[in-house]
Order: sequence, then structure tokens, then C-alpha cells
Amino acid sequence: HLSRDVISELPHYPRCKGPVETFPTLTLQSFSCYFTVVLEGVAREVNVLFDSMAGVDCPKQVGPAFDVISVLVDIMGQCFDLTKDNPPLVKSALLLSQLKSGTTFLRTFITRV
Repeated sequence: HLSRDVISELPHYPRCKGPVETFPTLTLQSFSCYFTVVLEGVAREVNVLFDSMAGVDCPKQVGPAFDVISVLVDIMGQCFDLTKDNPPLVKSALLLSQLKSGTTFLRTFITRV
């Protein structure tokens, strides 16, 4: 996963400058590109998941969907923690991206559950 295995590694480098060894194009300067893609992907994926579950009443199918939602919530939380715990990553563009994607994620979740 890009969120768990790649962008979460950047804080392990001095002042979050990178580059990340396993993903050399990820540096402090390129972080916002990766970060935004992950956040937008999670927000979009929760909507796709609910679309795929429309009209499904079988508990055997609903359970796995909630497992996926749990993973998406974890990814969103990990991304938010990256900026919270690492001052070099706190930039207005990243915070706005968090706000936008987080709002979309929550709105989708609340209106579709």
C-alpha cells in the first residue's frame, strides 16, 4: 500500500527530506503529490464500496464490506497522523487536502450507511 509502505516511511528520514529508499521519487518536495492521491483514493473508494453494496441484504456480503471500510478508516487516520506528528509535513496545501478528502469521506459514510 502506498500509504502504509511508502509515505509513512518519509518521517524516518532527517527533517522528512527523503528520498525514501524503497520509493526514491518520494521526497519532502513530492510528498504532497503522493499524499493527496492517497487521501482522494480513500474518499473515492468508500463511495465505490457503497455503490457495490447497493441492494445487498445478505450478512455474508455485508461483513467483508465493513472490513474494507475499517481498512479505509485506518488509512485515513494514518495519513492524518503523518501531518499531526511531523511538523515538516504541516503545510496549508496538505491540510486543505485532508479537510477536503476527510469531509468527502465522512459525508459519504454518513449519508450511505
